[in-house]
Amino acid sequence: AGGPAMGLAFLRPDLSVTLVEPLAKRTSFLRTVLAKANRTDVRVERAAGEDLAAKGETFDVALSRATLRPPEWLALGLRLVKPDGLVAVLVSQEPAPEAEGAVVQGQRAYTLSHTGAPRTVLLYRKVAPRA
Repeated sequence: AGGPAMGLAFLRPDLSVTLVEPLAKRTSFLRTVLAKANRTDVRVERAAGEDLAAKGETFDVALSRATLRPPEWLALGLRLVKPDGLVAVLVSQEPAPEAEGAVVQGQRAYTLSHTGAPRTVLLYRKVAPRA
């Protein structure tokens, strides 16, 4: 429930962060944590990413942890970011997904501390579709 973005919001208070969670119980948890931390600057939306995309809401960066399979998350993330925006895709051992209108801007391999499992975060930049 908001794990990646919650950590980012605490580490980088200079960023405007929106936490998106469709479940009421988890949304309540996020709001409670933010209230206890006196963080009124972090927005919590009780919605799914698809709902925000359908409303046309866009962001500079989209980040998700295990919400969808990487190819599906990349497709949704591209709908959620502004032109030239970034989509972070977390993968384990599967190949990097590809999508029209997205180029890999960077990647970083890491290991989960509690399991030792290898992971990679891929950063995609949204680009104008080819003519």
